[in-house]
Amino acid sequence: MLLLTADHVLVDRRFLAGGAVLIGDDGRIVAAGRADELAALPSAAASTRLDLDGHALLPGCINAHTHSFQGL
Repeated sequence: MLLLTADHVLVDRRFLAGGAVLIGDDGRIVAAGRADELAALPSAAASTRLDLDGHALLPGCINAHTHSFQGL
C-alpha cells in the first residue's frame, strides 16, 4: 500500500510536506519520503494507493516507559 500526499510525514524527526509511506505486503514500512519519489519505485507500481491529502501521517509509538514502583 502506498500512502500518498500527507501534509506532514514524520521522518527522522523531520516534517516533510507532500510525503508518502510505502507499506509492504507484510505490513512493514518499506520506504518513506517524497510522494513523487516513492510513487516511481518499482515496488510501488502494483500497490494500492491511498491519497491522504489534507491529513497528517504520524508514526506509531511503542512506549515501554513504566512506573511499576507506584503500583506496589
